[in-house]
Amino acid sequence: MVDSGVSSDNHHLKPWVEDVDNYVIETNQNNYHGDFVAGIINYGHILNENLTNVVDSGVKILDVIVLPDPEKEKVREDDLLSSLEQALEEYSDTYKVWNLSLSSKRQCTGFVSEFTASIDELQKRYNVIFVVAAGNTTNSRINRITLPADSVRSVTVGSIALNSSIGDVVEENMIVPYSRVGPGIGLSIKPDVVHFSGNPSNHPIYSLDSNGKRIGDFGTSFSTPLVSAIIAEYFSLYPQNMYPLMAKTLLIHGAKNPVGKDRIKEISAHYEYGYGLPRRISDILNGDEHEITLLFEGEIDSSRGTNWIKIEEFPFPESFFDEENQKIKGNILVTLGYETPLNARYGSEYCRCNLDVRIRTKISDSYKKITEGSKTYDASFDAKWERDRITSESKWSNIKQVEFKSPVGRQGTDDMILEVLPTWRNLDEKERVPFVIAD
Repeated sequence: MVDSGVSSDNHHLKPWVEDVDNYVIETNQNNYHGDFVAGIINYGHILNENLTNVVDSGVKILDVIVLPDPEKEKVREDDLLSSLEQALEEYSDTYKVWNLSLSSKRQCTGFVSEFTASIDELQKRYNVIFVVAAGNTTNSRINRITLPADSVRSVTVGSIALNSSIGDVVEENMIVPYSRVGPGIGLSIKPDVVHFSGNPSNHPIYSLDSNGKRIGDFGTSFSTPLVSAIIAEYFSLYPQNMYPLMAKTLLIHGAKNPVGKDRIKEISAHYEYGYGLPRRISDILNGDEHEITLLFEGEIDSSRGTNWIKIEEFPFPESFFDEENQKIKGNILVTLGYETPLNARYGSEYCRCNLDVRIRTKISDSYKKITEGSKTYDASFDAKWERDRITSESKWSNIKQVEFKSPVGRQGTDDMILEVLPTWRNLDEKERVPFVIAD
């Protein structure tokens, strides 16, 4: 937890603090924000009766104290990064999920900043994942996520309303007006996901103060730790198999539209809700009796001539194949996450590689596409211009989703493959690109 710190006399939260790494002198600390965030992580489900499907088994915390009382001391971005780097150097082998319920006053402009590029570089160097608040706003006319919420490697979290009643600004499960929205760098989808926080002005989300008193507040700072706890559970339950790219891919694969409970498809909704409300890993991997989740890992290494990968071990249930009429039916959702090379010198073209994923089925003697690439529903599928491909196909984004959905059947066979294909902005930049596919 990279924040303002947990109060030294907070008897409710101190038992959950495993380690402390302090960069702010005690007389300059104000632990209100840190206490609230830590309280949400460990007691949110108890203090908010409608807050369900969150981690309820407790979360151990590394308390990295970097944010001073703003009335006593200001923290600069370079000082924050320096403290964060020192903490990572000491603790990154033990703690893989880093909650950053903080933001700057600078809005994402579509071009990468030095601050954001540094955040991305630290995550790769220390093999960790940052979970970052999208930021808060009081002006809906000028509303973009703030730095470093535009970080490509981070999971950025917006806020939806936990409760509602007559007179509230929005209904429950809807995006709250203070939650900053996307897009991110190069029109990428940000935030990545959303979780619950207070609904202005009648329904705050509740946590604890340093005296153990139940208090309410509002902000994306307080939806962010709920997602951090979910990801931490991924690592806790699968310590030998989990790593940042796997965790982010699974998180987004399992996310649902909090309003309609289906996959979010429109780019306008993506820029508010991201990919939706994430789920705990047991819900993703186990699902119900009609679902199965598969995971594939690999890498594209164009520098060694690997320019295309075909995944042939792609099972398809016999009950979904009508052999007599040569038709397939059912629903396949594929989420691709990959470790895109980044280069801050190129501004909005910060992401230097694009991986695309497609599903093909064998018809006659050749494989035909049954998905066209990652598509949202707000742009024309016939659009050829680069901007339209970015918004309609998530081009250059390190997360992609494609879906085959046909309840009545479509021409095809049970001989199906997945394809992964790279595109480079500059052929001289080719390098190894690891990927994870969940379907």
